[in-house]
Amino acid sequence: YGLQDIRNDEVIGVKSTSIKFKNNAKVFVGTCYCLCVLFILIMFLTMKMNKFFLLVSIPFIVSLIYQIKIFNVSKPKSCHAAFKMNNLTGIFIFIFIISLATL
Repeated sequence: YGLQDIRNDEVIGVKSTSIKFKNNAKVFVGTCYCLCVLFILIMFLTMKMNKFFLLVSIPFIVSLIYQIKIFNVSKPKSCHAAFKMNNLTGIFIFIFIISLATL
């Protein structure tokens, strides 16, 4: 979200994670998303869940990858599009959580 208006933030002097990592934004976001997926996989393994639940998490993981693919720091509209994609990503994680609750 913060990448959308990074230029304005720099002008007014706001200090943010977006500004700090603007040269490596995809690496930073990718690392955060990878950690999220890693924790999901660790949860999957420690709970010894049915493999079906791992399949349910695939749309969530794919949506994260797609967000990284579409955003470009120098194009605020692409950052906004990736941010709006979070609505769909949230639905995917909600479905994943609901499917886990049915255990």
